[in-house]
Amino acid sequence: MTKRNLIIVHRGPEYEQDFDEIAAKVNARDRDITVYHLPANLRVELPISAWNHPTLTISLTPNFKLPVLRGPVLRNYAIDKLAQQEIFRMHGIATPPACRFRFGLKLDPILFSQFVIVKPGDLRLTSTGEGIRLMRRQRLESLAPSELDETHPLRPNPLNYIVQRFVDTGEYIRYNRVTSFFGIPLWCNEAVSETPRPSLASSDDILEAIPIANLAFGKRHYRFHSDPDVLSLAKLVHSALPSIPLLGIDILREEKTGKLLVLECNAGGNGWHFSSKAAASFREEIAVAHGHTGTASERFGRQVLMDQFDAFSGAADILVQKTRALAT
Repeated sequence: MTKRNLIIVHRGPEYEQDFDEIAAKVNARDRDITVYHLPANLRVELPISAWNHPTLTISLTPNFKLPVLRGPVLRNYAIDKLAQQEIFRMHGIATPPACRFRFGLKLDPILFSQFVIVKPGDLRLTSTGEGIRLMRRQRLESLAPSELDETHPLRPNPLNYIVQRFVDTGEYIRYNRVTSFFGIPLWCNEAVSETPRPSLASSDDILEAIPIANLAFGKRHYRFHSDPDVLSLAKLVHSALPSIPLLGIDILREEKTGKLLVLECNAGGNGWHFSSKAAASFREEIAVAHGHTGTASERFGRQVLMDQFDAFSGAADILVQKTRALAT
């Protein structure tokens, strides 16, 4: 059999245990694949003899310090929201229409309907729900800078904002997140806000005062599920971005029609929530929902994520396939 190398670049020491376990599963499936895994900020050099074999490098971050001497590199990198829209449209993936904001903008009432979301184009802000507002389309079209408070972010930086059709998921905002590794679902859940959004019949003042995405990012509960239509749509999204290893795909189900739409995907590679520091509170929330509290709660939450689809076995299977097919 051909000897091959698989290099996995991750984001830090907290990921080591995960990739130790995945590497062992890869080796159990194919003993001719040698797995190296290391953090992106560590500059090391593999033995010169290692480069005698076909190699595939997979990185969960766009930049890393390891010199790669042969073989393809598949890496995560952030993709602008409007660029994502274009990719989705090219592949026939339903997504709410969106465009760059500017004062005086006129929107197609058929495409954008009655309500829109105004949100920052900065991926770092929307990942926390910061700065996202619900507005009536006609109100937005007539909005003038003088109507906004001096501190309102739209005044100095209007072109940094995006307008997107509002998808009504119901009185309690909800969204599905599928974490996908080369098209294999690692985990999938629906997050449901425990605070109702304001009525859509409310005044403009009430609608615009509510940081609507924070309802979804605030106090919520989770439903882990394997709804076939959600997983099928997530697989289609990843097929449109086949060279990106890890995607966090956000999918909305419109309450009135039941239609699924892809809101966006996190392609930056920071969605490995089994062990990332940023997701520690998420793992604890999951544990508490399952009746586990205390010092071991975060580890219990990690296990829940792993168990849903036997995530590390699925990751090992696809890594063996990719290494056999792509290592050169």
